[in-house]
Amino acid sequence: MSTSQQPPEIQPLRLLALDGGGMKGLTSLLTLRQLMLQLKRDVTDPDEPIPRPCDVFDLIGGTSTGGLIAIMLGRLGMTVTSTVFGKKKAFGIGRTMFSGSMYETKDLQTAIKTLVAERLKQERVPFRADTDNTSAANTITAAREDQAVHASSSLSGEAAQDPEDAPLNDVRADLSRFVCATRNKTFNYELIRNYTSGKPDQVDYDCTIWEAGSATAAAPMFFGPVTFQQSKAKFSDGGTTINCPLPEVVNEARRLWNSPQFACIVSLGTGWPANPKVKSGLLGSLGQTFKVLTDAQKKYEGWVRGNRDDLNIKDRYFRFNVEQGTDQLKLDEWEETEEMTALTDSYLGQDKQMNEVERCVKLLRTTDAANESAQS
Repeated sequence: MSTSQQPPEIQPLRLLALDGGGMKGLTSLLTLRQLMLQLKRDVTDPDEPIPRPCDVFDLIGGTSTGGLIAIMLGRLGMTVTSTVFGKKKAFGIGRTMFSGSMYETKDLQTAIKTLVAERLKQERVPFRADTDNTSAANTITAAREDQAVHASSSLSGEAAQDPEDAPLNDVRADLSRFVCATRNKTFNYELIRNYTSGKPDQVDYDCTIWEAGSATAAAPMFFGPVTFQQSKAKFSDGGTTINCPLPEVVNEARRLWNSPQFACIVSLGTGWPANPKVKSGLLGSLGQTFKVLTDAQKKYEGWVRGNRDDLNIKDRYFRFNVEQGTDQLKLDEWEETEEMTALTDSYLGQDKQMNEVERCVKLLRTTDAANESAQS
């Protein structure tokens, strides 16, 4: 996408931010599924399918596992149901990644490559099948970078012949998608976009879908860094520094759209931070990484304090975060999917959360932010 091809100016905007958290990302997907089902229930046509998040949200951002989910929902246009329960589901990938005593980066990459290839072979059409929908669904994932280098543009312009090597840049649709990356040495994160940013302080990267997915999901305590073929830049899980991507999702929306109005901002957590039982030395270092990786709730609370008086955001943001039980689950606890489902169902069954879901869905249907408020 050239600098002149900016995302269409659509207001009010609907934003979705997905925290990192390893296999606990299932809780955020289940919550999102509830939102999509509620939107479906409000449709009079019984044959209308359950909405895809890429058709509902103008901007989708995630970090770590949330980044991988963002790619699946935004770049690959998958439904939440197919992401959770499909043959090549996100948590089928999780089982592949975390099924051994030692985790291999190549296993992560192979699992994501297979997912991408299978999905694109199914489609064989532009990723947004409903071409009359003008929503600018974007994808952010987070990764950690070793070098900031301008990538060549060899992947841009035409889709790769091999679906496995399809570029993050989807030239078949007038939509922008990007990933968020953090410098390995400085821990200052950047955005990796599928279009030229046009900003002198931004670096433009060129990568495949699987490279972006591998980079954002490669938690350093489990996997080695991922190197982009074109730029030779090295990445690992960006959740170590930006595990709650909500602030960056909102900031990027403001960069993409001039003085945007917000209809609804949804932030999906992966539970309360776990307490790593590690002592000292290398394990202590990994424990500190684990703490930073999982401590996203504080980031969100800080963002709320800084934006509570913004009338464009006030009463339009929602945080869904399963509060009980998830602190006992590990990042690689793929065998506990039934427990995560039960915890999420219990959380969403609370009166407070049921009311929040109803209020959130009402705003997701809003077409005029000036005439519709979040007050129930």
